[in-house]
Amino acid sequence: MVLTSTLAWSALECTAIQGATTSSEPLYQDGFSAGWIEAGSYNIASRNTAATPVGRVGTSALEVLYATYWGAFEMHRMEPINTSGKRALVFRVRGIVSTAELDQLYIGLDRSDGVILGYLPVTNYMITPDKPPFPSNQYDTNKWYTVTIPLTAFNAQNTKIKGVIFMVGGLATPIYLDEVWLVQGLEFPLGGMSPYTATINGVLDHHMAVDGNGLSIGNCADAYITAYTGEEGRLQFGAPNPVVASAPTNACAPGVPLNGYQKNGGAAFSVGGQYDMTGGNDSGIFLYYDGHTGYDYPVSNGTPVYAVANGVVQESSAHSYGDTVVVKHQNGYTSHYLHLTTRNVFVGQEVRAGVTSIGTTGAGHLHFTMQLYGERVDPYGWIGSYPDPARAFAVNTRLWK
Repeated sequence: MVLTSTLAWSALECTAIQGATTSSEPLYQDGFSAGWIEAGSYNIASRNTAATPVGRVGTSALEVLYATYWGAFEMHRMEPINTSGKRALVFRVRGIVSTAELDQLYIGLDRSDGVILGYLPVTNYMITPDKPPFPSNQYDTNKWYTVTIPLTAFNAQNTKIKGVIFMVGGLATPIYLDEVWLVQGLEFPLGGMSPYTATINGVLDHHMAVDGNGLSIGNCADAYITAYTGEEGRLQFGAPNPVVASAPTNACAPGVPLNGYQKNGGAAFSVGGQYDMTGGNDSGIFLYYDGHTGYDYPVSNGTPVYAVANGVVQESSAHSYGDTVVVKHQNGYTSHYLHLTTRNVFVGQEVRAGVTSIGTTGAGHLHFTMQLYGERVDPYGWIGSYPDPARAFAVNTRLWK
């Protein structure tokens, strides 16, 4: 499916589904490219490839109006695209209105041998930003949303895709589609280390404070800490670790330390076998930090830090807690590197995944965060045995290579 697309910097190693080659030069193709043909549709009242309102980039989007309750629209690639190494299907949509699980938009992938993979319903947890609070509980039909669907959900890894099918139901008004990508994996920011072997001593907290509607309240403490593995620390299982007095403070209650919370029974945390088990971390029995929006990797000060994906430096600045670099990637992703002692890049500079050193570590660790259109996402994905508490933010797709 094609739509308006931007191939700027090949950021986040994103591959435009229309198949154009990546480049270090900002360029985009507006509307349908020569690499796509309409494969077929049914129950379509009208379609417009140069429709307004415009998408996030470019000057037009695809507008489709369905004639009956259910209809489908498919575009084929002239040449199939290989999904090897890709992590997720990402696209932009406008016009969705559903109130609960979105029983109005399904996505299918057409494999090169003609087998259809899917159809998957687009549900609330796949959408960024999430729907507004109750009682309205509806998406704004005048607003663009980002849909992220892991390729594992389609069972579409290591295969060739020739088409994307959008099936829509229950819409009396047009739906707009734009900016479709397949997202590749991230390089790890610390050279010589692996995302699944590097020691972790502070996790991205999947269980931050929420309001009465289940929506996040900033980066606030809530007496729960949940790691991507589903392991959970709670204040009620033991007082916060008194040893760690230098932990960051709660943004919702300044001066209140965000310390570690204990697991029921007092057993040690594992976090995929990567959790810090040193004596200074009380042998791993406390999980750090409540309200944390990223990962802390303990390394010696001065360790080089590399860009995790191609992109352009959006911020390079000094702070009281150490220097910060933010890299802007394609289709809404940004990577954030904190507590640096030196910065090797400047705002506007293009960086290359795993090649460009953006600085060196300080404070005994690297703090690393990924965001999608300003909402935190977990590059480790979610492998807990219950629904991800962070789904009010964005679907967490496993992004590491």
